[in-house]
Amino acid sequence: MSKFKWPLVLMLMALSAGVYFSPHWVVHQMTEAAQARDAERFSSYVDYPTLQANVRAQVRGRVSGRPDSPWAALRGMVASVITDPMVDALVTPEALSTLLTEGWLEPAPRHRRRPPPVRDDTGGANEVRPPEVSMRMAYAGLNRFEVQVHRPASSAQAGQADADVPAVFILSREGLLSWRLSGVRLPR
Repeated sequence: MSKFKWPLVLMLMALSAGVYFSPHWVVHQMTEAAQARDAERFSSYVDYPTLQANVRAQVRGRVSGRPDSPWAALRGMVASVITDPMVDALVTPEALSTLLTEGWLEPAPRHRRRPPPVRDDTGGANEVRPPEVSMRMAYAGLNRFEVQVHRPASSAQAGQADADVPAVFILSREGLLSWRLSGVRLPR
C-alpha cells in the first residue's frame, strides 16, 4: 500500500468507530445531564412528540387489556381518558432522568418501595446518592439503539419480584452521528 492510502484508511476507520460508538456517547451525555438534573440539556436528546406517541400507545394497551374480552370496548374508552394525563406526567425530563439513573419512575408507585440510598464513602461531603443501575446497550437495527436499564439489586431484595425487568430506552438515528430518544418500554 502506498503511503497516500494509509491516511485514507485511518480516516475511514476513525469515521467507522465514530458512527458505531455515537449512540454510546449520546447515552453517556444523557446520563450526565440526568445526574446533573439539567433538564434543558437532557431534553436536547429527546424527540418528545414521537416519545409521547410511543408511551401513550403502550399505556393504552396495558390499560385496555385483551382485545377479545367483552369489556374491551369500555376499557378502550376509559383508557383514552386516563392515559393522556398519565403520559404527560411520565414524559418529562425529570421522570425520564429518574428512570435512566435510578431505574424508577417518579413518583414511585405506592406498592413499591424505592431502593435505599447509598452513602458516598469517597471522602466527600457525605452525600447520599441513589444506588447505581446497570445498563446494557446494543443495536437493534441500523438506525435503532436500545439501552436496557436494570434496577439496582437492592430492589430485588426489598421484595420486588419484577426488579429484573428492565426499562428499555430506544434511540433512533437522526443523520450520521446524531441519536435521539424516541421510545421507552416501561417496566411492568
